[in-house]
Amino acid sequence: MRVNGLADESGISVLMVSVSIIALFGSASIAVDLGNLWMTRRHVIVAAAAAALAAASDYAVGQDGCAVAPDYVSRNDSDATLTGCGGVPTGPTSGYVTVDAQTPVDYAFAGVIGFPDRPVDAGTAAAWGVPAGVAGLRPFGLCKDDPSFAAWAANPSGISPPARVPYTNNPTDCGGAPGNWGIIDLDDVRPVANDDIKEWTRYGYPGFVRPGHVGGDTGALSNSLDDALAAVRQQRFPIPVFDRVVGEGSNARFHIIGFVGIQLVNWKTTGAEQTRYLEVRFTEMVASGECCDPGATDYGLRAVHICEVDPSFDPAHCQS
Repeated sequence: MRVNGLADESGISVLMVSVSIIALFGSASIAVDLGNLWMTRRHVIVAAAAAALAAASDYAVGQDGCAVAPDYVSRNDSDATLTGCGGVPTGPTSGYVTVDAQTPVDYAFAGVIGFPDRPVDAGTAAAWGVPAGVAGLRPFGLCKDDPSFAAWAANPSGISPPARVPYTNNPTDCGGAPGNWGIIDLDDVRPVANDDIKEWTRYGYPGFVRPGHVGGDTGALSNSLDDALAAVRQQRFPIPVFDRVVGEGSNARFHIIGFVGIQLVNWKTTGAEQTRYLEVRFTEMVASGECCDPGATDYGLRAVHICEVDPSFDPAHCQS
């Protein structure tokens, strides 16, 4: 009887060990496989978001954004693949693109207890449009009435031929501003320091600037900026556009109405004021900015932003 009892207890022990092993695999599955699932999903979300922003940036300047989406997905997650991409225009200057991506998940333990490997999906939408505010501005405000700029503004697409915009203008332009160009105090903290102007010329102002009144100086361009201008020759960057000025000199306040992208070609900052100029190309480009303002004046500058992420997609979030 005792032998049989030992045999019975041995059977119970085997059963308990088996149950414990299953529980151990279950715990390992939760601890390891769910962690792996979480990390994999994070990677594919990042990949989809990067691809959506890249695609929106291309659509914003008239190119096929979905053509670059597969590359951006794989750059950000080497295991992921693009499963869907589509651009949707919402106006003459705006739209959004949806990007879907997928990546496999290899379970280390869950397969032992009956959970097969499966892919993880992610979807992101990014919108483009005329910016409501712009970062990275250079401190050169341009009068909207300059003839070469006005010609560009009539149909802002591609990149313009070089336009030599003189400092001086007709006194009736831009509310009687003395020049086509003004130095804009982008942080609107008086007085505008020359060191700030040099810094912003080289690297751009890091904060956001929105349409409205901002301080500045109506004085002519100075050769103290030559080194900073040389550092950004042939680069493309955004600048503000103004339509009127109140006050003179360092007490001036400029009314900013929008933003335009330029490529700096050449300049002259010495000699008589009427001979000084910035020579630029006006260009379509995507800037770092707050998107979007459907009612803003279109000068060819665009901003993009993530407007929706799975699991629920509402296109209304991408149309404002």
